[in-house]
Amino acid sequence: MLSVITYGRNDNYGFNLHKRTAFGFNCLAEALTDEDEILFVDYNTPRHLPTLPEFIWDTLTPKALSLLKVIRISPEIHEQIKRDSPLKILENVARNAAIVRSNRLNHWVLSTNPDVLLVLASGWPNMAALLRSQPDSFYEMPRFDIPESVWSALPRGEPRNNLHVLRDWLVHNKAAIAETVPDYRFQKFLLFDAPGDFQLAPREYFFRLRGFDESMNRYLHSDSNLAKRMWLLNGERTDHLLGHLWILHQDHYLSGEWASNVGTIVHNDYHGKVRLQTQIEANDSDWGLQGLSLPMFSLGQRAETGSRFFSPLNVSVNGGLPLSREVDWGLQPLYRLCHY
Repeated sequence: MLSVITYGRNDNYGFNLHKRTAFGFNCLAEALTDEDEILFVDYNTPRHLPTLPEFIWDTLTPKALSLLKVIRISPEIHEQIKRDSPLKILENVARNAAIVRSNRLNHWVLSTNPDVLLVLASGWPNMAALLRSQPDSFYEMPRFDIPESVWSALPRGEPRNNLHVLRDWLVHNKAAIAETVPDYRFQKFLLFDAPGDFQLAPREYFFRLRGFDESMNRYLHSDSNLAKRMWLLNGERTDHLLGHLWILHQDHYLSGEWASNVGTIVHNDYHGKVRLQTQIEANDSDWGLQGLSLPMFSLGQRAETGSRFFSPLNVSVNGGLPLSREVDWGLQPLYRLCHY
């Protein structure tokens, strides 16, 4: 029914990245069925490090593990395709790589982020049930920010309770306020601020658009460009799911990366790529790195395979703690030979 598209990098970017990502994946899995999938594109993580999901696999619930599929885009590929981009992650390439490798049997694609949580109204057991009642269209939603001090106080391994607690926290603090885009009368493709945290449409729509515009390789506005082209494709209509669903976002600004870089950020061309955008299609036929065979694996299967490294130990032998060979007192530690 639904393929969820996310991306990231194992670089500890933002406040408490590892807990934030695990918290998000565990909560996201609660809104999905076994027929759905979460695709995570690990982009440009240094080769000597595992992908971000592999790094945190033991903090994920069994359901999240079973739904997660990881696609790895190496630093070498990034160097080949980045052109003049100053970014370490090409978001549009990453998202497109997931879209073209998503399950073709799934009718819907949701482009979102790993730190986003889906809170369904009580009448809907999962996203599949909600989407069965909705017509094909392009959907946007407002996001409600959850402060770092709030979400980080909750255990990442209790997603169902966390969703209830955060829902009630928003209600109690009257914080579920939709941030609409000003001057709605003059444009109707952006309904809410920060549209990139929830962009939902039939999978067919994404393929007709050829995904996100890969020529936009600087900061910001890629989501607005997609929204404009989806709006054009959808007969100049953008819908929402207010009343059925809340989108929560785990804030992560305490670590200060955004503030420290704000003076040097170079944005994509909003005027040309959003306001004046009239073309529905973007990219060439090879969008999403279709010509490359990218590593792709089920995180659950990878975790299960890793456990096979550890064969059962003989208890009595282990208790004796024998050395694997006799001590050679003539050996010198490497650090001494290197004069450390």
